[in-house]
Amino acid sequence: MKTFTYTTRCKTILGDLHTPVSTYLKVRDIFPQSALMESSDYHGSENNRSFIGLNPVASIGINHGTATATYPDGSMEEHPITEHFRADHAISDFLNHFKVSGEYNNYCGLYGYTTFNAVRYFEHINVKDSRDPKNDAPDMLLYYINT
Repeated sequence: MKTFTYTTRCKTILGDLHTPVSTYLKVRDIFPQSALMESSDYHGSENNRSFIGLNPVASIGINHGTATATYPDGSMEEHPITEHFRADHAISDFLNHFKVSGEYNNYCGLYGYTTFNAVRYFEHINVKDSRDPKNDAPDMLLYYINT
């Protein structure tokens, strides 16, 4: 298994000068596939963080029962999701390809989305497998972003 090594870089910006959403709106067209993850716990002001990830280095998507991983070197792996190779195995195997160092290395990770239809990969719930010729977005799409 090939391992990719990264070192994190982070910049802290005070939220009263630039909101995470306003900053994200400025960069999303410059950096395609960027991601914003914002804390939604407004009850306490301690340890609230927002992350803007730019330039994903890899991705894993799960759609129509197949996990597809792409890596920084351009290689790609596909595995069918089965009883013995579940979605959580695919994600874990994907993450094991990365070694991250740096001050905030525990924040480096996956950013993306999970649709309702992805529930079938984690629970025994029948969901109709639909295909849309114009926009067949994956049930799950997670980008690995070196923050």
